[in-house]
Amino acid sequence: MPSLDQIQQRVDSLTKRYNEATRKKAEYRGQLAAKKEELAALKKDIEAAGFDPKNLKADRDRVEAELMKLLTDFESELTEVEKVLASFEGNK
Repeated sequence: MPSLDQIQQRVDSLTKRYNEATRKKAEYRGQLAAKKEELAALKKDIEAAGFDPKNLKADRDRVEAELMKLLTDFESELTEVEKVLASFEGNK
């Protein structure tokens, strides 16, 4: 049978471990709350930009396709302008 000192040491050890676990639990809860706040703010920013957080990939693909079309259209118009300018410069 353990002595009273051994029992007290065990109780002290368990109390220290419990206090450390409780401290870590509170720390992680704080970190979790901070991350949830960051996530909520990010979601709000995404929605304010006109996007649905659940459809970001589809929105990205749509916006990328629109950008590529605009670039292609601009390039075509620029090529036409360059041809006209070259023609004009050739007639000088």
